[in-house]
Amino acid sequence: MLSKVFPKDLHEFPMLKLLQKSDNTFKEIKEIQIPDTKKVQIEFSPDGVYMAMLLRKENILKIYHIQGGIDGLEYLLENIECGEEPMLEFNNNESLFKTKQLEWDVRSKYLVCFGVERLNVISLESQEAEILFKFELDRETFKEIMDV
Repeated sequence: MLSKVFPKDLHEFPMLKLLQKSDNTFKEIKEIQIPDTKKVQIEFSPDGVYMAMLLRKENILKIYHIQGGIDGLEYLLENIECGEEPMLEFNNNESLFKTKQLEWDVRSKYLVCFGVERLNVISLESQEAEILFKFELDRETFKEIMDV
């Protein structure tokens, strides 16, 4: 029954929707397809200047600079759909393998990427891709830290 409504390859084409909240309703502003991936995590920096996009299965982290608030984000999404290069990109970086979570510091200067047995801190203070700290932990120690 569902195969008549959804194409078989629908799961291969993740969509990203930009919604704007007005009162108690949401209005769709833009929808884009994110090619060549299946699992995507997106985190915005607290100041709204950066967008980090983690393509989990492909082990790729892309960081984009957003200029001009919501209008700038809409413009950026259109450009990503057309293949715009990110400000920073980490492609198949061993230390980012199996990253599960992205978190920004409150000043939007560092991005913390972590997953089972790994933790990385990326600096955005320069325009060059730089992982400042890399930690590898055994599974038990990682679980203890994450329980705090």
